[in-house]
Amino acid sequence: MIEGINVRWPDASVCGIHCDYDAFSVEIQEAGQRKSAAKLVRCLGFLGFQLIGFWDEIIIHAARIHSNHDFITQCEQSVVNQLPSGSAERAVTGNHLLEIELIDGCRLWVCARRFVLDGTGASDPSLGGAR
Repeated sequence: MIEGINVRWPDASVCGIHCDYDAFSVEIQEAGQRKSAAKLVRCLGFLGFQLIGFWDEIIIHAARIHSNHDFITQCEQSVVNQLPSGSAERAVTGNHLLEIELIDGCRLWVCARRFVLDGTGASDPSLGGAR
């Protein structure tokens, strides 16, 4: 359900996140890889995100895509009465949830229309450089 190249989620690290009008992006560095080889997950047409309990860990335990989740429902219901969006990616229904679980149990949720993964995360100017 994530378009593009594969990522080995277990033991990878979250190197950074970026949110702008068109996308919520998560930069991922696989275990044993250089930062310059980081991969970028772009959550296109996102409606919402949540990160609760972030403490010390950035190492990923697992990642999943959900098509049915309470957070998707909350996000879609929050925009159902809005005027049409200027984003071609954004939709009121048919969204999915990317859940990234860190090794300490913290979870990042991103509700979006679609998810695209590429290998250019470290050089993507939208991430604002090094973190």
